Amino acid sequence: EKLFYLYSSGKYDLIVLDTPPSANTMAFLDAPEKLMQFFDDKVVKWFVQPGSRILAAGFKAALEVLERLTGKGFIAELLEFTAGLFSMRAQFIDNLRQVTKLLHQDDVAFLMVTTPERILRDDTQGFVERLKRDQYPFWGFIINRTLSLALGMKPGEAIPEVSEDSVLEKNFATLRPRLTHEKRAVEYLTQLQGNLREKERPQSLFVAEQSTDVHSITGLFAIADGLEK
Repeated sequence: EKLFYLYSSGKYDLIVLDTPPSANTMAFLDAPEKLMQFFDDKVVKWFVQPGSRILAAGFKAALEVLERLTGKGFIAELLEFTAGLFSMRAQFIDNLRQVTKLLHQDDVAFLMVTTPERILRDDTQGFVERLKRDQYPFWGFIINRTLSLALGMKPGEAIPEVSEDSVLEKNFATLRPRLTHEKRAVEYLTQLQGNLREKERPQSLFVAEQSTDVHSITGLFAIADGLEK
């Protein structure tokens, strides 16, 4: 409802909906259909609007039991709230359909901010498959905390062999597992792009691992500069 309101107001050049990890985004995408099912649920309608005196009598008896279990007044307030929702369900359902349509427009894009470690997880791959299946416009990935860039390497580049004779070489060897994981992540992105038509292929931008936490405008500018490169 909030997204629909902000978009319909016409006051904003850009609206960013930020949802932490992909499971939250899935829940957001599932919400319109689930809410519409709620408003069409025959059981809920029966609770709000009993269809006959016989049902109403049985309904009253059931309420009395529920009142004793949940506390006096709770069920009555719950029913009043649900009835209020049903009184505006037509407009609410129409808004839900409009939001679903909005999310498929050409001026909308989904962008996943992730890390090399997370990009190979099942929930990330499931998110990409869901967007593809339901034809949502997917821009691509920003891969944060990329160690290879911080070391002056290109993401996915072959990892050099070192002798480990010096302290520097030994330190590099301890980073090899992370670099190997990053290489696999880049290979996954390459495979993903190869499986899609050119206009559907997601973009990939990498952000180098930072030496400190990003908590200032200066840090944000550094990330922006890295993205532009």
